[in-house]
Amino acid sequence: MKRIVFMLLCAGIVGFAGCSEQEIEMYDGLEGVYFYHPNNAVSTYVQVDSTSRIEFGRGTVDTLDLSLHVMITGRTKSYPRKVKISVIADSTTAVEGLNYEPLADHYVVEAGANDVNVPLRFFNHENIKTEVRRLDLQLLPTSDFAIGLPVWKSTLSSKPVDATRYTVFLNGAIPQPPRWSGGYSTSTGQELALFGVFSEKKFKLMCEVCNLVYDDFLDTFTMPSVRQTMIYKVMAAYLQAKYNARDPVLEDDGRLMWVATVTWNSKPGVPWDGQY
Repeated sequence: MKRIVFMLLCAGIVGFAGCSEQEIEMYDGLEGVYFYHPNNAVSTYVQVDSTSRIEFGRGTVDTLDLSLHVMITGRTKSYPRKVKISVIADSTTAVEGLNYEPLADHYVVEAGANDVNVPLRFFNHENIKTEVRRLDLQLLPTSDFAIGLPVWKSTLSSKPVDATRYTVFLNGAIPQPPRWSGGYSTSTGQELALFGVFSEKKFKLMCEVCNLVYDDFLDTFTMPSVRQTMIYKVMAAYLQAKYNARDPVLEDDGRLMWVATVTWNSKPGVPWDGQY
């Protein structure tokens, strides 16, 4: 530890009481690195997360970028220093070149800096449309840095967070949006409400027919109840016209695609019998 000496002036209630000389120890310990990604979504206290999700299904982009924040312990330096990150092969299911851009040999903490943002690029490949894949990363010691903070501990959780590792989950499937109005009856199994059971096929057709995007379904501001009603009516007219023309739209399990007011019922997992 390095020490700095200063004069402490002590004030009394009545007046000047005296002064004393004290030493304060300045941190000059381990020079290391750790991942730092605070997540304050549910609390004013700092909570640190060790995972991210890349969701391609919500849009039409082919690439998405993520920045990993690496912090250092110890003093800043007047020269650049190297940080190294490796892929944990045993647990990673994402494929280099198909799902993510290869990592650089090393990343640089610039002179005078106490952190570095590591850029990652991910690709919307077919192999994540039916399976969520993961990229597991780990910080490695270098000639410049050791591992500075092995774990984060939070008073809000009994489970510590490994500060040396970070996981990115890749998903290409379209998740059911918050303002999807539909489901099925637990007693009859039939689809109900306005849109019925969510499926990617139905959602994509709905967006095409009604000129919608995923973000239109995020909240009541972009998707009020009156707009849901208009959408199901347009979809019902479209599906009914296709059915009447003997060219019905089927779900992937073979059942007739359903929304409210069409002239048939549908049960997930039960194919249409072909009878009009």
